[in-house]
Amino acid sequence: MPHFTSGEWRRNFHLSILPLGLLLLSVAPALGQPQDATAAPEKAALDSVMATIERGVQAVEHKQYDNAYALLAPLTTNWDSLHHPTHGTPARWLGRAFYEQGRPRQARIVWANEVRRAQNASHTAVGVADALIRSMNESSDPTLAVLGFDHILDAFGLPVSEAEEEVLRRHAAQLALITPDAIAEPLSALAKGHRSPSEVSVGPELRQWFRRQDPILATEENERLREHVVRIHTAHERYGWDQRTSGLDDRGEIYVRLGPPPRTESVTLQGTPDLDVRHSLTMPSKPDINRGLLISDNEVWVYSGLSPSTHFLFVKQRKPEDPYLISRAQELLDPSLQVPPPVKTRGRSDEWRTHMNVRLSIYGQLMRFDAEYARRYNKYTTYLSKYEAGLASFPPDLFVQQEMAYNENASDWLVEDRKEKTPKQQTQAQADVPSLPVAVQTARFLNEDGTTRTEIYWSAPTDSLVPSDDWIRTALERGQDPSGNYLLKTTGVLHTSSAPPTVKARSTDTISVGSITGHDRLPTRSLVLDSTTSHGQLSLEWIQNILTRQDSTGTLLHVTRKDEATRALPSTRSELVMSDLRLLHVPAEGPAVPSSAAEARRRVIPFDRIPANQKIAINFELYNLILGADDRTRYTVEYSTERRKGQGGLAGLLGRTEAEETSTESTIEGTKRRTTEYTVLDLSEMSSISEPRPVTITVRATDERTGQTVERSLSFTLVPAEK
Repeated sequence: MPHFTSGEWRRNFHLSILPLGLLLLSVAPALGQPQDATAAPEKAALDSVMATIERGVQAVEHKQYDNAYALLAPLTTNWDSLHHPTHGTPARWLGRAFYEQGRPRQARIVWANEVRRAQNASHTAVGVADALIRSMNESSDPTLAVLGFDHILDAFGLPVSEAEEEVLRRHAAQLALITPDAIAEPLSALAKGHRSPSEVSVGPELRQWFRRQDPILATEENERLREHVVRIHTAHERYGWDQRTSGLDDRGEIYVRLGPPPRTESVTLQGTPDLDVRHSLTMPSKPDINRGLLISDNEVWVYSGLSPSTHFLFVKQRKPEDPYLISRAQELLDPSLQVPPPVKTRGRSDEWRTHMNVRLSIYGQLMRFDAEYARRYNKYTTYLSKYEAGLASFPPDLFVQQEMAYNENASDWLVEDRKEKTPKQQTQAQADVPSLPVAVQTARFLNEDGTTRTEIYWSAPTDSLVPSDDWIRTALERGQDPSGNYLLKTTGVLHTSSAPPTVKARSTDTISVGSITGHDRLPTRSLVLDSTTSHGQLSLEWIQNILTRQDSTGTLLHVTRKDEATRALPSTRSELVMSDLRLLHVPAEGPAVPSSAAEARRRVIPFDRIPANQKIAINFELYNLILGADDRTRYTVEYSTERRKGQGGLAGLLGRTEAEETSTESTIEGTKRRTTEYTVLDLSEMSSISEPRPVTITVRATDERTGQTVERSLSFTLVPAEK
């Protein structure tokens, strides 16, 4: 069979177009129809194309790849929505011909182009999209596989062919493993065949869920979605089982949910006759008992970062074609050892020795993963000690029988405990990227139109921006200059229950290494979110990249994600409203009051530890003050400061503190219903403290015209000033 290079295949492809075109144009006269009768020629032309697809498919199945290229290649370019009712699109089979001939790159290009055409033409190519995922190499870039998965998400809710429906059911079963119940329930119904794909329109909900899971908001790519695609590909490669709708055994399904286990083990009988247990008991020599010493192949996956009990024991079932399933410890054993030994009232039986030795060996290995196994192990060894000393209160065969019954129930408890403590899914998409120690504060303000504006202020220690030696080495190997510039990108995203997550604000700073040398902290940066009336969750993200000499983005250094609940300020004009408090730095020289809103944002202190000799101020806004008959507002502002210090004597040793509180108030008149307050704090008496002091400042405002009162608090820690 000749092997075409890309160029040779392209020349062959162009030459094959002309005969096919002539074939389609010459169909009508062959049928004896008038030249102006279009219906019959169009049907005949389509029938001819379908027959060409069938011959191309047969060529692929018979490994006649040259013939397959000649038949199928023209159809993948000249027909945007060509779809055989049985075989699907010609691109699917042309790609398969390339793939089977050992040319996966060409196959994936053909499939990717077909998926793009399908999206543009609003029809489905689910089988081709799935081929992009299944054909991915573990070391290759998964971008095309993600393209295929995107198309599969779009196919939910649409009518598809029988073959495509099978693919969608598999993906539905896999997605049901990780998604919330509201999405997982219709997906499970589809996977089980209770609903058709056209009845399960969950594509938008799935996209929204993946957007919420995106761990790096500042990048265009959704790393969580990419991670899922890589996981399902790897799971199929390593843990595939065609007898289940998901196409995976239990290991594969856990892999899709939680990712690769940080630690894997296996349970063995250690290959010695006495099993190397604490008590050297003689093993019986009966053939049927020795045969029972065999245990099944198994794997133990340990996710120590989730909870102490998050481990899974997978046991290979008995037949060669059977899968690995999540199992209890006793299911490791040959069936003859899963039945308790008979209790002998007369004579003597040594069967209990086999049962006890095998379980001691198994529990002794499993107790590294959960305390329940240690309890079982200790119970067996305690009984053995009493038995050998002649102090056991009942015979060993009865003890083993009782323990096996108890352990059956204990295994159920272990399973339930694991279900309760283990999350449905977790991401490891940024596990290898360190976090940047960002200090951040947020403050909400009320706009003129009644919407809430959220401002984010942040900074970071400058030494945290400097990459480690390992990162510098990696950057140099990639031709990047780690001593030059860094890119810091800040992104704010608002999540609400009624709408998908939307990026509300984004900023990018280029910082030179020289500009931060000699400074402890970056000057305060700010991010202002667009007006919103929503309540929900605010997600903030910072990413830092080394820049190359060409100022293009290089190695990713840090990713930091912070999430917090957010709530809009009241928007009714009759209610007194106060913004959040801001703590501002007051310069030693120059005006104490900021000259603009931008300058005020630059002065905000996002850190919660402040040197005692630093001059600071409190800033906030009041809204909806009521004008009196004289067209003036009148309101009172009270400031109270609570400082805590350690007590002396025994109370101090116990870590107790006592509070000192001071307060001051003033009544103010004005002409505007909105006002900005700025007050410098006098903390001179604290400037010489020798240990950190927690401080809480509370501001209470009262509208004297209506009696309405609002208050806000702000906490920080004063630390001794550096000398």
